[in-house]
Amino acid sequence: TSARTLNILPDGTGIGIGKIAETSNLLDVAWNARIRGALSLDGSLMSQNGYTKLPNGMILQWGIITAPMNQYLTSITYPIAFPNYTRSVVCQHNWDAARNVVYTVSAVSKTGFNVHPYFTDSNAIPHVDSFGYWIAIGH
Repeated sequence: TSARTLNILPDGTGIGIGKIAETSNLLDVAWNARIRGALSLDGSLMSQNGYTKLPNGMILQWGIITAPMNQYLTSITYPIAFPNYTRSVVCQHNWDAARNVVYTVSAVSKTGFNVHPYFTDSNAIPHVDSFGYWIAIGH
């Protein structure tokens, strides 16, 4: 038999101070479930396009941009919709064949946004496919 101690989180939430005696695997499973629930670790998708729900209610989402050549905009849909609002969206171009491409963003909503690729030297739409990454924060 062993015991574990868990302290209250700084904001006063959490499981509380206490000891849990472990006498079987069942108690260990229960301990892990309480920890995961307190930290909101069950609300996540760890993939190329994924998200994680933070304990304070904020949601962090990320993904890949594939913008086909000669296309003015590409629509991105979040892995999950934000329940209330999108706070911020940031896009970054990957250094590939379209080396001097930047992305601008429009039509930001709770479910996604549009990406507009441009050549930095001519403000023209890229004549090659461009690839990049995005990250969004919301609640």
